[in-house]
Amino acid sequence: MRAHVFVCLVSFIFAAVAKDPSLEDEEIRARAYVKLLNDKIALRNNRETLAAWKYASNITEENLKEQLDVSKESAKETKEDWLETIKFNWRSFGDYDLRRQFEKLSILGKSALPEEKFLKLEKIISDMQTIYSTAKICDHKNKTKCDLVLDPEITDILANSRDPEELKHVWVEWRHKNAPAKELFRDYVKYANEAAVLNNFTSNTGFWLYDYESPTFVQDVESIWEQLKPIYTQLHAYIRTKLRQRYGDIVSEKGPIPAHLLGNMWAQSWSNIADFTLPHPSAKRADITSELLNQGYDALKMFKTAEEFFVSLNLKKMTPEFWERSILVKPNDGRELVCHASAWDFFDKKRFPD
Repeated sequence: MRAHVFVCLVSFIFAAVAKDPSLEDEEIRARAYVKLLNDKIALRNNRETLAAWKYASNITEENLKEQLDVSKESAKETKEDWLETIKFNWRSFGDYDLRRQFEKLSILGKSALPEEKFLKLEKIISDMQTIYSTAKICDHKNKTKCDLVLDPEITDILANSRDPEELKHVWVEWRHKNAPAKELFRDYVKYANEAAVLNNFTSNTGFWLYDYESPTFVQDVESIWEQLKPIYTQLHAYIRTKLRQRYGDIVSEKGPIPAHLLGNMWAQSWSNIADFTLPHPSAKRADITSELLNQGYDALKMFKTAEEFFVSLNLKKMTPEFWERSILVKPNDGRELVCHASAWDFFDKKRFPD
């Protein structure tokens, strides 16, 4: 009998907690707050992205200053919003989606840094991007021609040259030109770790992993790698053999592959050496480049054709703003810019279909 009374009492207490009127009222207010805050964050992100795009598409000191000024103001606003967010008793919310949104909003990010350090971190990131985007090297054969940039000249050389010395030259020289970023990166790690600690992470590693929402993420990736490793090892050995047949002893029989011979600045894609590494070399392979040129394809027509395909799947057409403001080919007006392909979200629903 006493046990029955105890169980009933416990059940009553849990039911009372679940239906706490004050908490239910707070959740109602929290939903309205999150809706307003999301709209506010979208406007803030739009300002930040516009400034970042302006700098990335025209690298000047003036545009850098504007970007840093916008980032400074955004960090201030983010802190103010964060102070309001943490006033809610969100950990007790019964609505999982609402609780999850508040959990995300309770992480202040790099805005947690003091203003001076925040601006240093932002400047470091911009400086590293500038070094990466504007680095120029000299031609391997014509030492007076020193205007080769990553996109398109260096990328084309790595993809098409079969001269191992030329490949080594551009691979090494481009990294020499990027060497100043090394010290900047050390400072980046320092400030990023400081920001992470202020957000209750042990380091920036934990801060980055947090977004995956999996406590076993690292172990999961390691497990996947162990599954892939046997076939990758065989593929690596096969490509190494093909490279030895092509370049001789500059490729070791059993050691690592020289990265500059793989057709890509970061050795992340090997498709550019397919002409001499694919099996069955006598088999005919499709080469659509010449046919595309015969049909008058350029960058714009390729984008338009891609759009037609997605529209045929009942997806929406791209917006007028997308076509007006995108940079599809490198401008020839002499400006420095980040010419690495990228897609940007401007948080205003104007650059892509809603």
